[in-house]
Amino acid sequence: MLKKSTLTRVIAITSAVALTVGLSATFSTSSQAAGTGEVKSISALVPASVKSAGVLTSVGAAYPPAFIHNADNTLTGWDVETIREVGKILGLKVTVQDIAFANVIPSLQAGKYATAMGEIYITAERLKYVDFVTTHKSGDVIMMPVASPIVAPKVATELCGYSLAATTGSAEEKSILDIVAACKAADEEGTQIRSFATAPQMLLALNQGRVQAIVNSASQAAY
Repeated sequence: MLKKSTLTRVIAITSAVALTVGLSATFSTSSQAAGTGEVKSISALVPASVKSAGVLTSVGAAYPPAFIHNADNTLTGWDVETIREVGKILGLKVTVQDIAFANVIPSLQAGKYATAMGEIYITAERLKYVDFVTTHKSGDVIMMPVASPIVAPKVATELCGYSLAATTGSAEEKSILDIVAACKAADEEGTQIRSFATAPQMLLALNQGRVQAIVNSASQAAY
C-alpha cells in the first residue's frame, strides 16, 4: 500500500455499492446476535453440506482496509473479521484464503469456497452466478500524485493520454476501459491501461511512478 508520507490527491468519479458475496444461501444476522457465539435459530439454516463439514470456507483478494494480508501472512480487515463473526453465529469454523481478485467469483462457481468477501460490485453479469449480501456502500475515486497534471476531470476525455490502472477483473477496470473507448471515439490517442492482479501491486505502481493515476474505491483511498 502507499506509505503515509506519500503525497496523493483523490477525485470522486462514480458511486457504487460494495458487497460481500455468497452462494446457495443467504443468512440474516441482527445486532442482538453479533458477538454472542452460535445462534441456533440462524445456524439451523446452514446447508447440510456446510454443516457436516463444520467449516465455512471463504475467499477474498487483498484490498486494504477491507481485506489486509499482513507481512506475517495473517489476514485481517473489516471483511475478514465480519466473516469470522458470521462463522461464530453459524457455529462453524472459518477459513479465509487470499487470491487474485479476478479468480474470486470463478472459485465460487467451481465450488472451491462457500463464500467470498471484499469490495465486490454488483453487476448484472455477476448476479447470474452468485448472490450478494450488502455490507457497506462506497464509491470510486481517481487517485494520483499531488503534482499530477490531472485536475478534477468532469468528462472521460479529460483523462485521455494518461496511463491509468485498476485491479484485474474489477468494476474499476471496466471504468478505465470505457474511458479508453471514449478517447478513441474522440480521436484522442495515447491513453494506456494497466491491470494488476492485486490492489497492493497497483498502489505500488502509482507510488513508483509507473502509472499516472489509478481508479479504486473511496474507502481504500481514505485508508
